[in-house]
Amino acid sequence: MDINSYHYVQTLAETGNFTKAAEKLYISQPALTKSINKLEKSLNVKLFDRTQKPIALTYAGERYLAGMQSVLAMHSQLMMEMQEIAEKKHGRLRVGIPSTRSMLWMPHIIPRFIREYPGIEVQVQEGTTSPLENKLAHDEIDLLVASALPQEVPGLDYQVLCDEQMMILTGQDHPLFQGRDLQEAFSNRNALHYISPGWFNGQPFIFASKTQGLYRFATQMFSRFDVHPQKVLSIENTITARYIAIQGVGFQLIPASSAFALRLQDKNIALCTMTDPPLRRSLIISYKKHHPLSSEARRFIEIAIDAAKEEQRNYINLPVVHDLKELNNPPE
Repeated sequence: MDINSYHYVQTLAETGNFTKAAEKLYISQPALTKSINKLEKSLNVKLFDRTQKPIALTYAGERYLAGMQSVLAMHSQLMMEMQEIAEKKHGRLRVGIPSTRSMLWMPHIIPRFIREYPGIEVQVQEGTTSPLENKLAHDEIDLLVASALPQEVPGLDYQVLCDEQMMILTGQDHPLFQGRDLQEAFSNRNALHYISPGWFNGQPFIFASKTQGLYRFATQMFSRFDVHPQKVLSIENTITARYIAIQGVGFQLIPASSAFALRLQDKNIALCTMTDPPLRRSLIISYKKHHPLSSEARRFIEIAIDAAKEEQRNYINLPVVHDLKELNNPPE
């Protein structure tokens, strides 16, 4: 990358005159002319229209300057990042994440990040999606790992970490199953049992709190399929909700990452879906739009994406089966 040639072209474009440009560059006019001619020959294009007075850039000259400016900006950014890494710059990175997601994901992200950035203090703020989005918008956190797109707070951007399968959890003692011979079907715990959406109307459901991403996804799903369940419980602690749902108290919408452990632990669970194929949702990492991210924040995002891909390999995407024959068609 010939920086001198770039400065020669830039100065000549500004002055429109070889003599004036040479004076500003503190070189002789013949030396400047020779340098420009040599550059044009190497590029096989004319950078200046010398028939005009003052002389002006050709289209090729305009593209050369624009391209070199981009290259120099990238070079400057790279050098700054290398310096930060070399110095292991001290500072802090504030990350928001829903509490349940934090327990599953942070052990796969934080240790690796700290090994690479031992001088950076990581502050993890757990909570629910809506308050954390507001914190991100007001610069109280730098990044937000969430399970719903940032719909409520303007000015946020995001990268997708991964997509995950969604399913409906309950216990085999749920009222919908009473009086039906479904034992053979529920013996298959390696599949999602399809239930027609209409059967969920009026059925007891356990909802996440309104500030949680899971609540947004559930309400969107019910609206899409015109389903009106009965809300029997609203609770912020989704782990508690899952164990209540297993008792047959109500249905609960959960992601595959949560269902994976439950299906291995409890034989009484029923994993269902009202769609075939099952619905999926994106897990994302959010940050302020048009807000420059530090090198450590960018690296945290890269590690989070890698961790998400690795974790996805541990979760089985269950196939859909239509073995609950009595519930496969809309109720009369």
